[in-house]
Amino acid sequence: MIWRHLLLPLTAIAGLSMVVWGGFMPDYWMLRHLPPGVDPDYPRQAVLTFCAIILAECLLLLAVLRPGSYCRSWGRALCASLLALAIAGFWLSGFMHAPPYYGMHLQWWLLVSLGLALLTLYSAGQSWWQRRNKVSA
Repeated sequence: MIWRHLLLPLTAIAGLSMVVWGGFMPDYWMLRHLPPGVDPDYPRQAVLTFCAIILAECLLLLAVLRPGSYCRSWGRALCASLLALAIAGFWLSGFMHAPPYYGMHLQWWLLVSLGLALLTLYSAGQSWWQRRNKVSA
């Protein structure tokens, strides 16, 4: 199916657009520590760094899931889900006074983790259903 090949690139594009959009949001924590009247510039370097991180995370998921040969493999989906939760824990540890692009990346990654958990449940359910029908036949 074509959706398997398009889902990860579309997810990466959504993450990139969220981080770029987050760069335009005001960083209220930083604004409190700047002298009055000073407008901060767009955090170009940090946003580019997070865009590279998003691409690396998507490549990692591509390596684990391998959508070209994916056929309801709940083991691959479970590995990807556990990996995503571990990475989400890492990103959650630095969230307290983070700039908006960091928060947008974290929200995107939590959505990806939720999607992977749903994929794991769907794949495990399909595998169970197929095994159940083979036994009863």
